[in-house]
Amino acid sequence: KKGVGTGTAKLKPSGDAAGGTAATKKAAAAKKKTDKPLWAYEAEFGASGSTGNSETLNLHAGVHGKSDNEERRWTFDAEFNQTKTEGDRTKNNFFVQSQYDFKLKDTKWFPFARVRWDWDEFTDWDNRLQLGVGAGRELIKKENYELLGRVGLNAVREFSGSDDSWRLEGMFGADVEW
Repeated sequence: KKGVGTGTAKLKPSGDAAGGTAATKKAAAAKKKTDKPLWAYEAEFGASGSTGNSETLNLHAGVHGKSDNEERRWTFDAEFNQTKTEGDRTKNNFFVQSQYDFKLKDTKWFPFARVRWDWDEFTDWDNRLQLGVGAGRELIKKENYELLGRVGLNAVREFSGSDDSWRLEGMFGADVEW
């Protein structure tokens, strides 16, 4: 580097002369592979309504996030829904949930954990908490299509309702991404 009162200096390359050590090259190649962002987010907002024999207004808002790498798949979702009919609320709810898949090397199977909290104005309970664990399997994995199957158990508790005790529920489901 040249500057006022300075000279030039040449640095001696370490490793091979073509651009650094094998470890440096490996790190650069790994960085190129993982240049995608750690999290991908999307937000949505919708409103619809009708007027005529009756007046209806539907509102929906949501935020969804996903982080997926070789070690784990982690999702986050939050949604709010409200419906008014003839000026009276007939639907008013909110939920937030997160799911974490622990990817295992050399197998399509994975353990997972999930947590979900619901609030709903028009149910017997005020809040509901769900804690779940289970096993999943990648059934189909293509470049633009993925199908995962899941089975597990949920511990569920509804607060301020007719039954405030914990109960165990079976869980069976599938995730599709296209």
